[in-house]
Amino acid sequence: MSSYDVTLPPDLLVGGLSVQLGATPWTLPPSVMKPIWDRGITGAGTLGAVIDTGYEDHRVLPKAVDYLNFTNESSRLRNSHGIHCASSMLGREGIGAAPRANLLAIKVLAGTGGSGSSDWIAKGFRAAADAGADVVSASLGGGSPYMPTKDALAYCISKGCLPVAAAGNSGFNGRNNTIGYPAKFDQNVLAIGATQGPYDNQRIASFSSGGREIDFAVGGHQILGALAGNQMGIMSGTSMSTPLFSGFVLLAIEVLRLAGRPRPTTYQGWKDIFKNIARDSGQPGFDQSFGNGIIYPTDIAKLLTNALDAWGL
Repeated sequence: MSSYDVTLPPDLLVGGLSVQLGATPWTLPPSVMKPIWDRGITGAGTLGAVIDTGYEDHRVLPKAVDYLNFTNESSRLRNSHGIHCASSMLGREGIGAAPRANLLAIKVLAGTGGSGSSDWIAKGFRAAADAGADVVSASLGGGSPYMPTKDALAYCISKGCLPVAAAGNSGFNGRNNTIGYPAKFDQNVLAIGATQGPYDNQRIASFSSGGREIDFAVGGHQILGALAGNQMGIMSGTSMSTPLFSGFVLLAIEVLRLAGRPRPTTYQGWKDIFKNIARDSGQPGFDQSFGNGIIYPTDIAKLLTNALDAWGL
């Protein structure tokens, strides 16, 4: 593989440093998530890994339990993408889905543009699994399959770590598959697309990649998150959808643990859980834009609340 064959999707930065912390993104309304958070389900005791551009301290992020670097440069954060993604998964102050989860930060992309080698990516997935991560969120992609990465995805599943990857931001015309790797691998990783539009009437985002490997679509438009220098900004992309979905996974893991129930041991088992609440969109049944449907925060909160009630928690 070439030195730099994996890159960030071309996510759109809107507003940047002028955005205020109180501007809550529509994909995560506090009124929706607060009931489940008030029941004590916040991701506490879970570990979410983000393999991306790196980490630095930020007021809406927890201190990383560890920070690993597989690139050929220093650990300094040179692109905010990694911490923005982390904040969608577990940011505090109403920013992330699982605000009391622990963070494992893994740098696999270098430079201000966020480029990396497939070898770094594969090492990042394996390191997440070895560290005991419950989920590993990867908002990055390349055009070619790399077998060590495919093997690393299987290794994650074998260690109880669910890989979740961004489909990409190349759009989809209904014909040519535009999903990037590792999301394009057809097993051991959930591929996430992005939606946009009014909260109760979402549509597939114009930039969201598509193809037969897409699993679910999640809100990814105008997402508020962390930027370098303790700032906040809004970004759009499947990069934002992926860690948001990963945060939902962490909440589900916490509920299962509290109930003494086993978590799924296969990626298909995880897919089946979310298929049960995905809202069918686009063509009836599975389609190559929405996958198995849209995952709404409302439905996640309802699923977890019902589980708590059913299990007497």
